[in-house]
Amino acid sequence: MDSERIDPAVERFRAALDLHELGLAIKRQNLRREHGDADDDEIERLLGAWLCERPLDCPGRLVPWPREPR
Repeated sequence: MDSERIDPAVERFRAALDLHELGLAIKRQNLRREHGDADDDEIERLLGAWLCERPLDCPGRLVPWPREPR
């Protein structure tokens, strides 16, 4: 049975990817509501633009990643 168990880190990463996909699906729905006449290509273009230009998730200053060791 132990050989069939999935590493918890893999499960967490998979959950994060699933949540990301769900968030994209929700944003697509919102874009469809806001742009009722837009076709699928236009919705994907708008989604891509939003991903590149969306506001920060939280306040603070931008830092380089990966961070320099202290």
